[in-house]
Amino acid sequence: LQDCGISVNARVMPSLDLDVARRYLAASVQILYPNGAFEETYREFFEPLNIKSVKPEAPYGLDGTKAWLEGVAGEFGRQRKARAVFKQAAKPFAAGWDAGRQEAAGHRLAFIVDAAHMRRLTDPAQAWGIPLLRVLREMGFGVQVLCHGKSVKATEHLRFFNFPEELGKLLEEGHCEAVYSEYAYDSRLSRAGKAQFSLDCFEIGLGGAVRTLSRLNGICRWPFKRRYARYMGQD
Repeated sequence: LQDCGISVNARVMPSLDLDVARRYLAASVQILYPNGAFEETYREFFEPLNIKSVKPEAPYGLDGTKAWLEGVAGEFGRQRKARAVFKQAAKPFAAGWDAGRQEAAGHRLAFIVDAAHMRRLTDPAQAWGIPLLRVLREMGFGVQVLCHGKSVKATEHLRFFNFPEELGKLLEEGHCEAVYSEYAYDSRLSRAGKAQFSLDCFEIGLGGAVRTLSRLNGICRWPFKRRYARYMGQD
């Protein structure tokens, strides 16, 4: 943003003090992070301010970072400048990104969801602002969804189950190397020989995109769970 000629007066949440608050009120535009958990705070404290509010998709992945920068810069009539700035800033990360995508094409990740919460995969506001499926597809990973609920037509990328035994079979027979889980130790995955990943793997920005890609590739590559599954996952 600075290279585009745009100054950042303040960054708030979760911390805020009086000096930061004064600088914040001097801004002409406020950029809100698209997290559903913040919506009530936005409505109560930020949206009533006499400052224009903009809520672009968070800058995850290269495409997301480019879109975020151009969107914010566009509020100041500097979109063309933002394109040039992004192009220059992305150069140091190109080799790592391309190599990571090449490896990711050989890996598959999976999600276990309830049919009623399927939107969490496509609505960033329900996943702390992270556009999960969009970013993983941009990175080149194969993605499979294991859905709890009434079965409709199953595909290679979408399977259904109703009971734990069915889920266990899907995990054991599935070709994914890692499955999304926020549990510190998910015994369902360990029994099936699957590694796990979570929102902690994801970072914003250009460097964050390359580190996220490298981190997920490393998790998929790690053979420990596959090798010792028969000794693990006991409740």
